Amino acid sequence: MESKAAKNLFIWATVICTAVFIWLTIDTHLSIPKRTNTDQLTDEVVSGKRVWHKYNCNDCHTILGIGGYYSPDMTKVYSSRGENWLKVFLKNPESPDPQRRKMPNQKLSDDEIKKLIAFFKWVDAIDTNEWPPEPITVAKATGAPIKDTAQILKGKNVYNQNRCDLCHRIGGQGGVIGPDLSHVGTKRDTQWLSQLVKNPKSINPTTQMPAYPQLSEDEVQALTGFLGGLK
Repeated sequence: MESKAAKNLFIWATVICTAVFIWLTIDTHLSIPKRTNTDQLTDEVVSGKRVWHKYNCNDCHTILGIGGYYSPDMTKVYSSRGENWLKVFLKNPESPDPQRRKMPNQKLSDDEIKKLIAFFKWVDAIDTNEWPPEPITVAKATGAPIKDTAQILKGKNVYNQNRCDLCHRIGGQGGVIGPDLSHVGTKRDTQWLSQLVKNPKSINPTTQMPAYPQLSEDEVQALTGFLGGLK
């Protein structure tokens, strides 16, 4: 290649790369506000982030790719667990399951919990290109032939949000205090399961299982539908 041709190639390559870089930069600045929902960045969210740092939560947890890997990633914890579950867990994270890792009780005030949950909710709404990837579902872990219909997925979400796994086990995952639910659908029908969820003592007066009055009828039906499919 002659020096003139090489020079022209270098110049045009530089111009094209510069133009592409400028276009990508502009596109990034235009898309970031939409993907990070900056319009929802309230004072409460900022205060929640300060609570996160105050108690060094990122020493164990990861959020938006930053932090430790000892404990679960918190980027999508608001949608995966729900606000009610977070309130209860943050107030008292001690688990009755002896095999579960122990999170220390930070003695958070109600106001700190409220702000921290607001921060989790804001982070959850950020478009992270589907990161972190969704965990293997409970149904897949059991090998049960369950279709991931909207109702089944809702029931699975109710199961997760209310921390049924603290006492019960499915597919080798969960607590050992209550019965293993891996194949509960072969032993109990949805009507029996519904009665158990609504009023456990009506089934077994000596049970330690608490009632869940906060669950709506639709949530109970979704949960029992999910459990009834575990065979």
